[in-house]
Amino acid sequence: MSDTPQPSRLDRIEAALERQAEHNKRFEELIAAREKSQAARDKRFEELIAERDKRFYELLAELEKIQAERERFQAERERLQAERDKRFDERLERLTERQESLAQAFELSRLEWQDRWADITAALRQDAENIRALARIAEIHDRRLSDLEGQ
Repeated sequence: MSDTPQPSRLDRIEAALERQAEHNKRFEELIAAREKSQAARDKRFEELIAERDKRFYELLAELEKIQAERERFQAERERLQAERDKRFDERLERLTERQESLAQAFELSRLEWQDRWADITAALRQDAENIRALARIAEIHDRRLSDLEGQ
């Protein structure tokens, strides 16, 4: 056989146990590293969830502000619309009143001119009658003078 002594069964068992212990130690180190890595991932995951939740609530708060501002703008728009409608109605009322005043003034003016025209027409008729009367008088005087001259 060989010059090197063969390890005894006990030595082999001890060597196997040492190898197994090293494997176990390495396995425990791997498990510890994995658990540490998992804990770090879990911590990072929780941080990301916390950041997401924080951002979500920030966005929600911003959305609520925007909604409140939108409602304020809507109320302002409705107020301005109501004011514009009121001003429009007031202007329309004033224009209607003015149109009615002008229509009344026109009607009064028309009636006044009708009265004046009637007065002028009556005066012209009277003048025509007076002229005819004067013409008759002039004719009568002319005849009388002709008669007096003829005698």
